Amino acid sequence: MFIEGQGVRQNYPEGVRWLKKAADKLDAEALSFLGSMHYDGHKGAGVKKDRTAAFPYFLKATKAGDFDSIVLLILMYAIGDGVKRNYPESYKWASYLNHVSTIAGKGRPDVWSRKEIWSGKALANLRKKMTVKEIKRAGYLATRCIKDEKC
Repeated sequence: MFIEGQGVRQNYPEGVRWLKKAADKLDAEALSFLGSMHYDGHKGAGVKKDRTAAFPYFLKATKAGDFDSIVLLILMYAIGDGVKRNYPESYKWASYLNHVSTIAGKGRPDVWSRKEIWSGKALANLRKKMTVKEIKRAGYLATRCIKDEKC
């Protein structure tokens, strides 16, 4: 509301304060929004571009059910953007997204098929970059994430 000035006068500091309150309660949308503000920076809100600060917001948003944040986690881990590059972690999240997209796509193919296709391509590209040891680790992490829901 305050960030966009919907029904109230636009007030970025107040908007950030309310977003942080919602994020403290693990609201996926608030976590993702705060992550995006840090990822790109937001001058009006006084948030500097800091991808390292953005990462925990995206991770929490993902765990709270925000599937768009998963895409950013995959990319951040894959290229080491805001976090140390970690192909097995990137692969784990791409596997999870692919799995969820396949299941959810049965109800909303218009939305989920793009995620399924993208995550499948990400998995193929990651496999090309990983060592044998990383591939084994990635497989273990992906299985544990999907089957045991321990992401």
